[in-house]
Amino acid sequence: MRIDGATMFTVAEMLSLPPGRALLAAVTQDRTGLTDRYTMELDYPFPPPGAPASAAAPEFAGPSLATAVHEQWGLRLVPGKGPLKVVIVESAQLPPGN
Repeated sequence: MRIDGATMFTVAEMLSLPPGRALLAAVTQDRTGLTDRYTMELDYPFPPPGAPASAAAPEFAGPSLATAVHEQWGLRLVPGKGPLKVVIVESAQLPPGN
């Protein structure tokens, strides 16, 4: 994964996308206080889209995603509680004429 010119907020959002969220079993949130933009590259074998997180490269016996983030980016992922924005869809219908 390569991120160009991103804030730490964007990095947290990227780690919260389905592949990262499945591997971390959590949504990430930026609490670094850093406001600059960074170019970062993470060498990690994410599972292919649609594959379960447990299918993440069975032959790969490397570190967890949290460990890779710490070792390669110097960021610590710490479990905690915080606000979570949720969108609730109460109903859905096709538009008329379809």
